[in-house]
Amino acid sequence: MELVIILIAIGLGFFIYRRLRGYRQGQIILEMDDRYSDQTKYVEAVQRELT
Repeated sequence: MELVIILIAIGLGFFIYRRLRGYRQGQIILEMDDRYSDQTKYVEAVQRELT
């Protein structure tokens, strides 16, 4: 019985982790190396990354 509860908890934890990280269909996740305070430079960096 304890094994079933542990497996359910691990599965639920994995599901919650994936939801929090944003792994859903139709989304693109970019991990930028730099931080941008200027919106135009950020948009240019995203465009470069996507191409």
